[in-house]
Amino acid sequence: MFLESARLRLRPMELADEEAMFQYHSDPEVVRYIPWFPRDRSQVRASIEKIMSATRLEVEGDYLNLAVTLKDSGRLIGQVSIEFTSDVNECGEIGYVFNPEFSGQGYATEAIATIISHGFDLVEFHRVIARTDPRNIDSIKVLERLGFRQEAHFVSEEFIKGEWVDTLIFAVLDSEWAELRKKWDLCE
Repeated sequence: MFLESARLRLRPMELADEEAMFQYHSDPEVVRYIPWFPRDRSQVRASIEKIMSATRLEVEGDYLNLAVTLKDSGRLIGQVSIEFTSDVNECGEIGYVFNPEFSGQGYATEAIATIISHGFDLVEFHRVIARTDPRNIDSIKVLERLGFRQEAHFVSEEFIKGEWVDTLIFAVLDSEWAELRKKWDLCE
């Protein structure tokens, strides 16, 4: 499974990605709003091994978790995922985490747009959602830039890292994405 955009290549994660992935998985600020704590090298390796099996998006419960690399250098800068959450409701959910060294250049937006388009094309999702902590302003900005709308604010929904946290739900429909994807120069 390989996906490409103008500047990025999304590919399956490899064991050789451990060092690059460790750079951002071990950063407390990067994982501040993610349910897991900063990871050590063995935890990063275990995560990669698990991710390496996430290569299908065919039936409910499947998910893709792809390495995001720069086309020109092949450098790993983050990862994006999409999960097939409901067959009946034709719904998917995205997730993402990026090395902050590459923030502010539109890479996250470009990579997420690419994997969302893949979900709409391959699975014919009706709807794709994203969840984020309301304190994660950067994530909210990315979702808004992509054309997602906030649909819900769940108060004290999850107990994460010793505290009750709120969750915002953002979504985009297939009919909306058909227009939005033109902005990202993604062919239908």
